[in-house]
Amino acid sequence: MRIIYSAILVLLITSCANVNGPKKISKPAAEANVTPFNKALAIEYSDFADIAFKDGNWMDSRKFKLKSENAAKGQEVLPEDIKNWKIAQEEVDNLHWASGRLDSVMIDSVKEAYPTKLAHLQRLFDCWVQRAARGAKKNKIEECRVDFVLETATLENILMPVLEVQAEAEDKSVIYFGVSSYDVNPDGVHVVNDTIEALSGMHDYSLEINGYADNSGDYDSNMKLSRKRTQAVADHFIINGIDKNVIEQNAYGEVVSTDSSSETKKNNRRVEINIESAK
Repeated sequence: MRIIYSAILVLLITSCANVNGPKKISKPAAEANVTPFNKALAIEYSDFADIAFKDGNWMDSRKFKLKSENAAKGQEVLPEDIKNWKIAQEEVDNLHWASGRLDSVMIDSVKEAYPTKLAHLQRLFDCWVQRAARGAKKNKIEECRVDFVLETATLENILMPVLEVQAEAEDKSVIYFGVSSYDVNPDGVHVVNDTIEALSGMHDYSLEINGYADNSGDYDSNMKLSRKRTQAVADHFIINGIDKNVIEQNAYGEVVSTDSSSETKKNNRRVEINIESAK
């Protein structure tokens, strides 16, 4: 009997050791084709997921943790879509500006050259969106917004030669405005008329009208001014027979730049007109 009890005791001890003892967890194999940008993005979203969890936003934490996991697998992980969040209209306008600035630098060559900077910029944008949607305190939203603006300005200044070449290659027309003005001058009317003439032979197209301002005024005033400029240009198209339903207006406010020369400000007081043709 003693032998039987001893054998049972040994089996129980071994069983408990197997159940409660430390198990070796195999790490997942490294994913193929994970770019430096994706690796940096995975770290950024993982950190932000932890912050969201500490703030009590557990569902958001899970969302950003999932984005981190997907980035680590080499999947394309996009910035948050503003339309998917309930955000006050005033902040939506600001975020549309931010989205436009992010889009302007979110190109493959920048991802390759500055993966860490661009990943951090995308994280700051999502931080701004998430905190604005969750009604965070103003200083918390400002942490993300101010850092985003400063980081965007830094990156745009580094990339200025690249972005200028890219802009020249795009099919767009530009209308310039006077200081604090949204009146379309004769040169601007000429640009509108030329664009309408180019559209006369097209049957399926859309017009994208993007408005900007220089950095002379305050942030809110420049956002309103750029919106008035896009509307003024759109009105010229509409009164000349262009269907308002094919026109998309985007107001981006001031162009953040460390260059405050008069020439730079003049170039930033503009509306860009892009023609999108269905192929």
